[in-house]
Amino acid sequence: MERIIQITAGRGPAECTWVVAQVLKKVLEEAQGQNLETVLLQREAGSENGTVETASIAVRGKNADQFVDSWIG
Repeated sequence: MERIIQITAGRGPAECTWVVAQVLKKVLEEAQGQNLETVLLQREAGSENGTVETASIAVRGKNADQFVDSWIG
């Protein structure tokens, strides 16, 4: 099964793009720790170095549903 996670700063201030970058990193680390396959489908860099405006990640594996559901919100 494949699920997709989108992380975005939306219309938030520039600081939100730093948070998106940190969340993206955490999602990828946790997925790897749960032996899930991830594919970065799309990533738009923020205006500041090391920031991300938006990213989409495909998550595949046995518990992909549960993993993605834990990140909703």
